[in-house]
Amino acid sequence: MRRLEAGNITKHDDLKVKYDQLLEDEDYRNATTSSTASEESVDTRLATATDAFAEVE
Repeated sequence: MRRLEAGNITKHDDLKVKYDQLLEDEDYRNATTSSTASEESVDTRLATATDAFAEVE
């Protein structure tokens, strides 16, 4: 399930922490800087971001 399907985000500080952690994730960074249109990069970006934000309230 994608995060926004769970409703509005109310803990913006938690969102910021998760976002900062996502930007530090090596797999995510690689998927956003190299071969960005490849199916593998797109899948990696979506999966990594979905996981990163899954528990944000």
